[in-house]
Amino acid sequence: GISGATVAVKESKEQSQTDSKGMFSIRVPKNGSLVFSYVGHQTQVVPVQGRKMLNVTLQLSQTSLNEVVVVGYGTQKKVSLTSSVATVSSEDLENRAVPSVINILQGQAGGLNIQQTDGNPGYGSTSVDIRGNSTLSNNPVLYIVDGIAVNNINYLNPNDIASVSILKDASATAIYGARASGGVLLVTTKKGKKNSKPNVQYSAMFGSQRPVRLPKFVDAPQFVDLYNQAQLNDNPNAQVKFTPELAEKYKSGALPSTNWIPYILDNRAMQNQHNLSVSGGSENVDYFVSGGYLNQGGLIKNVEYKRYNTRGNVNVQVSKRLKLGVNTVLTKE
Repeated sequence: GISGATVAVKESKEQSQTDSKGMFSIRVPKNGSLVFSYVGHQTQVVPVQGRKMLNVTLQLSQTSLNEVVVVGYGTQKKVSLTSSVATVSSEDLENRAVPSVINILQGQAGGLNIQQTDGNPGYGSTSVDIRGNSTLSNNPVLYIVDGIAVNNINYLNPNDIASVSILKDASATAIYGARASGGVLLVTTKKGKKNSKPNVQYSAMFGSQRPVRLPKFVDAPQFVDLYNQAQLNDNPNAQVKFTPELAEKYKSGALPSTNWIPYILDNRAMQNQHNLSVSGGSENVDYFVSGGYLNQGGLIKNVEYKRYNTRGNVNVQVSKRLKLGVNTVLTKE
């Protein structure tokens, strides 16, 4: 089975991924349809028709061999590509309701291992490696955005990305030298098209998050009894921490019994995202200008993540041999 394939409900935004055996579980209406997709394979839409089990075989995409892949400082067609390179398109990034670029890439390419180690809103703390730690020095993944090396790509707006190439082996990463021994994530942002009318796009996303399961705690009288019992189990002659008089005060309500969970956590956290872009071009000029806003609440009270993004990509063909370009990005978190 294919591991990491995306399974989405066509009629809603609910989606899942296949495990290491190609198995998956997802809620779907009886008359709904499931969309199966995986990098390098043809997307399939399968009507459920009330069935509880589906066996689906994804076919390799022959047309993808003619796609252009960004490698190093140039591009190649997949059909002539000999290095180990995986690509993720802008459509794959935009259709996932995740605010972080790194987390969106999770499960999108073989050999790319991404693990979020906390639940902070935004991008949190995330570990990334390509084909594992393959060097003695454990060099981190090298991030290249529009030809410029950066420390991370968490500041990027997913809607501004045209494609992501994952360079895995030595032949693909050699152009960047020893610092690319841990692999390269090559990000290309969107640009305008020459001889095209202005194209205005707006997208919005609203959602909510809630804990899957919260632990159930004992109240104060139960805690007192269990604590004393644990002490006596360890040493029958021990002097218990909670005397009978103190335990009776908890049981009678003279001393409070407080459940702290409602004071620390919210039942749900809301998030919303807005993106606006304008692109186009004339015979010698192309442009892409965008702005984005993200507000993701956290389940812990008074914890949230806000991000403001603006980007401007402008290219001018001055002459046959001279082309000028301006690539600006401003992010506030």
